Amino acid sequence: MRQSRNTFYFNLATADNIGIGFFKYLLYPQEHFVICNRAFANILGYSTKKEVTKKNLQSLFVYPEEAKKFLSRIKTRKQARFVEALFRKKEHAKVWVAITAARITTKHKVYIEGIIEDITSHRKMEEKLSLEKDYMQNLLDNIPDAIYFKDKENRIIKVNKFYADGAGLSPKEIIGKTDFDFFPKEQAQKMAEDDKYVLSTGKSIVGKVERTLLPNGTWNQVITTKIPTYDRRGRIIGTMGITRDMTAYANLEHDRLSMVMDGLNVSVKAMQMRDPYTFSHTRGVASIVEHIAKELGWDDNRILGLR
Repeated sequence: MRQSRNTFYFNLATADNIGIGFFKYLLYPQEHFVICNRAFANILGYSTKKEVTKKNLQSLFVYPEEAKKFLSRIKTRKQARFVEALFRKKEHAKVWVAITAARITTKHKVYIEGIIEDITSHRKMEEKLSLEKDYMQNLLDNIPDAIYFKDKENRIIKVNKFYADGAGLSPKEIIGKTDFDFFPKEQAQKMAEDDKYVLSTGKSIVGKVERTLLPNGTWNQVITTKIPTYDRRGRIIGTMGITRDMTAYANLEHDRLSMVMDGLNVSVKAMQMRDPYTFSHTRGVASIVEHIAKELGWDDNRILGLR
């Protein structure tokens, strides 16, 4: 007989070849494995199917609460899809499996029919990535600078603890928002332009000094660096920014310059009283002092005292 190319053949031997474990388990009246394939036995570290069929399904679960949860789902929902659990292997080894099963009821018996897959390598990879994620977050949270990541739409997708504390919000409350949600429009627009430049050119902005208005209404002076972030294919997918508060340092420099200014002012006044001729040649110094005072933001009354 000619076989159709659209015919699909699948049996226990096929499942063995692709490493999927099949099983049929009698749940009522007396629990025991009815049948399983070779792949099921191999996943659990047994050389023969007969060794497995002597086991109780619940005894395969390392954690009893996982067994109870699985069986409860089977009894109430009649099925369980991709339930992850840690199973006991032969000789006390362990294996992570994903179980998909359904409850089958006949006139006098209740069965569970299902499959299991070995997902140990997948779980190890998840644990490794989770550990790396925790390490990275701990590193970010212990840096005394505001660190933030944005997507290509300039939406914030990740921040560190310093950033969240400065905003007075939890990270979850910040994610998805933009600078326009936290800063005055004019200031946020400048930030957006910087982000656009980094995204469009792939070039970083390093050490940009700027003033920012904080949520509490005070201004501070910061130095910001923004760099592009890339995916595995080398495509730009967003930006990362690091902002350091330089207000204390800027205030210290301001105080130091103010002291110099005061000293120069006293010197000019003293020279004027002692030697009017020499004083006429020092007016240039006074002009410089006045210019510096304006740059420092002194008010008109204080500048008037320099003249």
